[in-house]
Amino acid sequence: MANGDQTTKAILFTPIAVTRQNAKDTVLKDGFQNIDIVRQAPPKDKQAELDR
Repeated sequence: MANGDQTTKAILFTPIAVTRQNAKDTVLKDGFQNIDIVRQAPPKDKQAELDR
């Protein structure tokens, strides 16, 4: 990618939307985020869905 001064190599990935249904298979599985941090945001009645 050129920034006007020099050319830098870039690796562009296809974005993946993270939802309650795929969180365990995406950001949690990859170690990008841990379950304790993720659970800080949803209300208590929604947290159980991440345990499945």
